[in-house]
Amino acid sequence: KGALAVENAAESVNRLGISRNDITADIKSLDSVSIQFAGSATSNSGVIQYQGQLLDALTEARVLSAEVTGNNFQLINTPDLQLEVSPALTLSANSKKVELNGNLKVPVFNLSLEELPESAIDVSRDVVIVNYPASRPDLARTMAASDTTVFDIPLSGTVDISLGEEVSFTGFGIKTKLAGNLNIRQSAKGSNLTYGELILVDGEYRIYGRSLDIRQGKFLFFGAYDNPGIDVKATREVNGQTVGVLMNGTLKNINSQLF
Repeated sequence: KGALAVENAAESVNRLGISRNDITADIKSLDSVSIQFAGSATSNSGVIQYQGQLLDALTEARVLSAEVTGNNFQLINTPDLQLEVSPALTLSANSKKVELNGNLKVPVFNLSLEELPESAIDVSRDVVIVNYPASRPDLARTMAASDTTVFDIPLSGTVDISLGEEVSFTGFGIKTKLAGNLNIRQSAKGSNLTYGELILVDGEYRIYGRSLDIRQGKFLFFGAYDNPGIDVKATREVNGQTVGVLMNGTLKNINSQLF
């Protein structure tokens, strides 16, 4: 039997531009097979709480169950990215699987991206990598792209993501607010499947030195999270005439047409 408590703790994460305050954690073991835990923290004006239990922790029969809830909890606050989340998630795990389910509201997500990071450039899908040199650690990510694991235990579950009122994207000539919902499904032996749509709201698209108003714009997810369908129409008025650009296809194969 035993108990451990942490009270009034705080930390600063300079790389993310945030501080976490009022950190509490309580861990109790009432017998030799059960561990109960709970805690909370604040970040900016938001809060997050968790609670759960771990049974048979020191055996292969161990079982973990937990839930995480929160409201406007700030995760990142940098010049290029601001992110707050309101989770309502349940987690269950044993020695063979980890399962995550629930809802994740995103009240704040403002991303300014002028160029893609190196990690966003992957090798071609028809390449099969059997080994890689120490000088190319980025290729390890490609080898594991089809495997989603936590400590080598398969991860599965379903999470619904809904965007709040303060969600926007700026980059590559586009400046727009975003709205919509996504449903993410992860099977233990399969790849991530993402369904839903993101809508471009009050957007602008700058091309050839001119700004066009986005009259309609959607990213449509039919499974692949990294290759949504695109349906965008941006226009401007010139001497009483409407001119613009149409974009469709997919993110990896965009078709554009001036009219």
